[in-house]
Amino acid sequence: MRRTEALQRAENTKRTGEVKMPEGCKRHKQPRVTVIIPTYNRANEIGRAIMSVTNQSYPHWKLLVVDDGSTDDTEAKMREWTRKDERISYYRMHGNKGVCHALNQALKLVDTEFMVQVDSDDWLEPSALEVLIKEMDQAPAATALAYGNHVQWTGSSKSPVMKRRSYRSDQRYDLIAWTSSMYPRFYRTSCLREVGGWETDDKYGGRYMEDRRIMFKLIERYDFRWVDRHLYNLTREHQKGRLTLQENKHKYNEIQKEMITRYLKKWGDKYYPWFYLSNGWLQVQLIARDKFSPPPPQKPSSFPHSARAVHWTGSRMGNSNISPGNYRIFRNNS
Repeated sequence: MRRTEALQRAENTKRTGEVKMPEGCKRHKQPRVTVIIPTYNRANEIGRAIMSVTNQSYPHWKLLVVDDGSTDDTEAKMREWTRKDERISYYRMHGNKGVCHALNQALKLVDTEFMVQVDSDDWLEPSALEVLIKEMDQAPAATALAYGNHVQWTGSSKSPVMKRRSYRSDQRYDLIAWTSSMYPRFYRTSCLREVGGWETDDKYGGRYMEDRRIMFKLIERYDFRWVDRHLYNLTREHQKGRLTLQENKHKYNEIQKEMITRYLKKWGDKYYPWFYLSNGWLQVQLIARDKFSPPPPQKPSSFPHSARAVHWTGSRMGNSNISPGNYRIFRNNS
């Protein structure tokens, strides 16, 4: 399969060793967005993520790489990048603390209106920042997060485009029943600060599931906005060091279950959560307490779709042939 334009540009830049400033870039114009790349021992991969930022159609950005105590030559590679482009900066954490700690440190350092997270083995489409800034400029101030569509890459093979949907704060239960993530996560910085940034007090010290942790905090007060454009490329290689390897599934599932249970209670204890596994990953159905008391004994998959306020999520969500948000929510308000 053909690779994206962003990846091709990245490879061309790697061969020439040059970083081209985008056409029309005005150095005196104040940047509005900081791209955050948290990283740990990805010296041989992070270049693609960085080049996808330098190749953006929108030139007024900053890039901050937060190194979570890498033991490879990430620091040496980053010295080269910071010399090439003054918009790029590097911060090294004292020891390996976990991605939530790295993102909280980034939040302390950011001085732009927006910040967006790019994982160090992923990359942006060339128009991503331009599209998302335009979208946030048109959105109400109560919009904390914007994102687009993404594809998953395994080597040179890619998945169909994976679509999401928008969420209002009053649709928080729709979000809690959704176990996938959004990419790229483009935040209004003031909203992140208002909710206190990322949680780090779980038993694993903030090392896992930073995306869901911050979304649950934000949806209590703010809305999320989806853009129907392919903006992000997600790597799904099973290389050494990936946090989502098979042996870490139980950690993600444990954190997810604790979070869902805690937030349901915090939001009024209106639903029973029914947890089950799909391909080893935790899924949940939400059953309204005013419909079933005490909780029904059946397995979640046996509930009729006509039950009132039953939220269902399954492994097929994100398939480009399915309309996001339509088939997973079943209500009978009679």
